Amino acid sequence: MDGTADRIDTHIGLQMERARTRNQLSQAELGKMLNITGEEIDRFEKGKRRMVASRLLGMSEALNVPITYFFEGLQPTVTLAVDGPYASPGESRDLIQAFLRITNKETRNSIRLMVRYCAEEA
Repeated sequence: MDGTADRIDTHIGLQMERARTRNQLSQAELGKMLNITGEEIDRFEKGKRRMVASRLLGMSEALNVPITYFFEGLQPTVTLAVDGPYASPGESRDLIQAFLRITNKETRNSIRLMVRYCAEEA
């Protein structure tokens, strides 16, 4: 990484620190459990170092939390490269975010098919 902390890495690091302190472990103790240094734990906790999936899984096991714990409270973001020629700025993002909040699978599928049909008719 370039020295700037990514918001997701920072969030995971904060969750990691909370779980570590709740388990009354020092950074060095947790590092020893994972065969890494306390300094590496510090970098993870500050979001300065990104964890690979296998390390995150090991972290969840060492801290006795589900892997999903690290993502709790993290707000999802949707990033699109372009909105397209007919969409106003942010319109595509708003549409996708609203679509992702639909919990009923049949409703999502119906909307997807309707949008596809409308796009073909245009």
